[in-house]
Amino acid sequence: MQAFHEIVITPENIPAIILLHTSKSINQPHWHESVELLASLDSQLHISCDQNTFNLKENDVAIINNSQIHCVSALEGHSFTSLSLRIAPEIFQKYCGKNHCWFDLNRSPEARKEIADCAQKLYELYSEENTQPYLLLEANSILFHIVYLMVTHIRSDYPADRLHYSEKYYNRYREIMRYMEEHYNEPISLEDVASFIHLSKEHLSREFPTYVGEGFREHLTNIRLNNAHKDLLGSDLPLIDIAIKNGFSDLRCYNRAFQKYYKTTPAQYRRKYKRLKNE
Repeated sequence: MQAFHEIVITPENIPAIILLHTSKSINQPHWHESVELLASLDSQLHISCDQNTFNLKENDVAIINNSQIHCVSALEGHSFTSLSLRIAPEIFQKYCGKNHCWFDLNRSPEARKEIADCAQKLYELYSEENTQPYLLLEANSILFHIVYLMVTHIRSDYPADRLHYSEKYYNRYREIMRYMEEHYNEPISLEDVASFIHLSKEHLSREFPTYVGEGFREHLTNIRLNNAHKDLLGSDLPLIDIAIKNGFSDLRCYNRAFQKYYKTTPAQYRRKYKRLKNE
């Protein structure tokens, strides 16, 4: 199974990305460092995770553990409403004391039901976010209760039988992604990453798109853009400072990459965001 690596950068005001979905389509197989909670709210979901497939019933939840390859779709002929909660891995490192935790909902049916109820509350909260003055306060409260239930009731030993035919390659790319996310604001190159992982530059260049879904330079630029996005909307830093802080060589390079991805300039994007925020 070929899959792309998804860059997940959580906002500063809540340690998770919360997404509401209504769709008939299937997403591509992908993987990320976050633990993901999937909630099916009004219909069944079809989930492919590593080498397994299953249907998630209405008002139920599933957990995608760290770096599992997965994709989600509606059952044939149906649409679905669902919630995706991608939780920052640092939260579990803090409370579990290790880099990777494994979670199994089957360990506690009671906790599973309570987590599903929490997911429903989050969906209702974000469905009416324009009328919720204390949305982030309540959302953080619900999120940390979910984390509490996961850590205290459904945490499990990392499964010894998880290895499959491509596991060694995804282990390699977990290390590469970690390296790139730690050094994206430096002038790193494909040669640097190849040296770090003890591969030839040519071999890494050929293999990289298979496991990440895009070339090295494009992926590095996207990491930089995602991190710069937080500074663009969450600070008053000058654009040149944002560019340099996040690994772009100069403002022109940042502008060009931003326009290609967002179809507008950083300055225009920031002005529009501030205008909408103040309305």
